[in-house]
Amino acid sequence: MRRRRTFIYIIQIILIASLVFLFYFVTISDKNLFKQGFGKKFRNESSFSFPRQAHLLDNYCKFAWTEPMDNTLKKRLKFPKRAGCEKYNIDLFKRYPATGEFSMKSKAHRNKLECVAQVLKGGLRSAAHTYQLGKTQTFSPKINKRFWINANNFILTCFSGQLVIYRKQFMGFKMDENLKLVVDGPFEIPEPEAKILKSDSKQFSISILGLDSTSRAQFGRHMRKTTDLLQRMGSVVFEAYNKVGDNSAVNLIPILADELSETENMNLLDETGDVNLNKILPTKTPLNPDTIQWIWKHLPPEYITMFNDDVMHTSRGLFHYPPDNFLGGFGESPARFYYRPYYNHLYSQLSNWWRKCLDGELLAEVFIDSWFRFERIFSKIPHFGFTFISSLTHDDPNNLEMLDHTLFHRLDYLNRTGSLENTILIILGDHGNRVHPLNRYTFAGKIEERAPYLSILVPPRFRKQFPEKYRNLRENSQRFVSNFHVHSTLKFITSLSKNLESSRRNKSLFEMQPMNSTCQDNRVISNHCLCMVDASQDISKVPNPESLEEVLRTYLTDFNECFNVESLQCGNVTETLMPNNYVQVWARTKISDSEVVRKKERASAVIYPYLTCNLQSKNGDSVEVFTQFRLIQLSQNITISYPPRLSVHSPSQCSHFSFPTDYCNCVDLLLAV
Repeated sequence: MRRRRTFIYIIQIILIASLVFLFYFVTISDKNLFKQGFGKKFRNESSFSFPRQAHLLDNYCKFAWTEPMDNTLKKRLKFPKRAGCEKYNIDLFKRYPATGEFSMKSKAHRNKLECVAQVLKGGLRSAAHTYQLGKTQTFSPKINKRFWINANNFILTCFSGQLVIYRKQFMGFKMDENLKLVVDGPFEIPEPEAKILKSDSKQFSISILGLDSTSRAQFGRHMRKTTDLLQRMGSVVFEAYNKVGDNSAVNLIPILADELSETENMNLLDETGDVNLNKILPTKTPLNPDTIQWIWKHLPPEYITMFNDDVMHTSRGLFHYPPDNFLGGFGESPARFYYRPYYNHLYSQLSNWWRKCLDGELLAEVFIDSWFRFERIFSKIPHFGFTFISSLTHDDPNNLEMLDHTLFHRLDYLNRTGSLENTILIILGDHGNRVHPLNRYTFAGKIEERAPYLSILVPPRFRKQFPEKYRNLRENSQRFVSNFHVHSTLKFITSLSKNLESSRRNKSLFEMQPMNSTCQDNRVISNHCLCMVDASQDISKVPNPESLEEVLRTYLTDFNECFNVESLQCGNVTETLMPNNYVQVWARTKISDSEVVRKKERASAVIYPYLTCNLQSKNGDSVEVFTQFRLIQLSQNITISYPPRLSVHSPSQCSHFSFPTDYCNCVDLLLAV
């Protein structure tokens, strides 16, 4: 009998260990399982047999993290429905989004038509704001017969007799110099070389989809379907990503380019001890975009490249504007597929006055489709694509809502068809919105301006070949990082297929990031820095530890089957922080201390007290709970916006978990045996 009990006891131990291992394995394999809030990642510190789970509150920099539905935004938030765009021209052609083919719709026009395809050229210095007309071909479209245009930028014009009944500009692909401009029949997706199809290949494509003026919180509240899909696909969202400067150029140069030759000998810090903005992007030396060492210049020659920038105005565009920073645009095409001629024609047609819609279409959806088409057609061929959509969100962050439906469906299609199997997809904002009242006049909006969206999706092949790199990537989603880390990440990806020097500025997001990084370490200028500072000077009423404890106790009741909440014991408030004064007064550029004092009319609307508590879990663990509270000073309303950090001091199979949901799921498994 004793031998039988011993045998049963051993079986129980093996079963418990197996369940815990299975729980841990599933958790690191699927970031969406047992997910609380916006991120559960894993640290590399040893805690018993498993690495300890990373947490935002581990960082020395206490980051000003805001919820998507922060209550200081309420009066400024809108959720516009998908635009119903009025059509005023005859709907002559159907265009297939995945390939760019055209077919004339049945009954679109009864009479025989004559159409002209004409190439759009130009968009280069010294006439980067203009376009020129190039090669033409006349053709007669047939009902329901497909054709495509062998050009990157082109116009289709159709006549009924002498009357122009259709005229529209398009983006496409010039696939072959020897083909006619108008090609009858279906578009043939190119096949890759045999060596590229190898499952052990270390060559990956890179796709960057940029959304102007888009913050992490903004993406979360307005792109709900897309967010859910990206989570299911395994995309990693970075919770403490801080922009380094004010506008698009200064935030995208550190991502897309090596250090500029013009800045190599400059000091990192200026005379005040702050990060030197001229080290990132010089203001008195207009740069020649052609000589900048862009990340795609490091790629092997077989890579197909695309540069797709929604310029929003013919006098603007990335690395063309502002004139103090750049010469007037690229002197030669920066990529095989370069679409400025299309945008110049489009915005000339609009008299440089942006609109949501044009002739029945939401313009941002047209721009998204050019990204989608590139990814679909070249999915099996090494490629680098950069798409940046400015017009929809530049002036109003709420407009992002209108893009959710289309981006969701395009991503879902790419995922279902295996078109992302060889591609690392990066979706990012250059910064949050800077001009809308939501961001200028609300507490959370001023923080959002400095906290752009960043997500990285790596394909299963990468996860299989580099499991440690993938784990580090997920863990770093809880670390304080900036634009320079994204560049180092891109350099790492390009180095896999070519022996290249890694970045000297910051470590790749595939490498462990330190917990003690500061804004200087990450090259973030102080007026954009979201590391919070002491709030003593702004506190109107000292936070009451008992009130904070009561809020935490209520929060933990959701985990009643895991914790003995009645055992909760808390000490005094350890510190109370707030965003720095530059952030509070909406300082887009550095201003003097006296100017800060003049602009700061009231104390910080929100402060963040921190409290350390202890309690027991149902399986006997002694657990420390470190919590950041969000306290609105006017109403004294207290909430917990980000999950508390757990530190389990007992030797336990669940002690490596830092988030309450993950820890409690582990405990539930143990108690169920």
